[in-house]
Amino acid sequence: MNSARLESSTSMDFESTPFMESEQSHFLYLMDQIMPIRALECLFILEILIMKVECGYRRILYSHRT
Repeated sequence: MNSARLESSTSMDFESTPFMESEQSHFLYLMDQIMPIRALECLFILEILIMKVECGYRRILYSHRT
């Protein structure tokens, strides 16, 4: 699906060579490998931030009780 989209965009702009097609497929492969890792890193950081906010909120609640 992605390769069909790439072929249509490159054929309109300029004549594509086998080297360019292999570079594009390599780039797409790398993006498929990197993007899920980045998403997991973002979720992990978000989870840490939420935990810190919860700890700060609990600390404020407990400080008002005593």
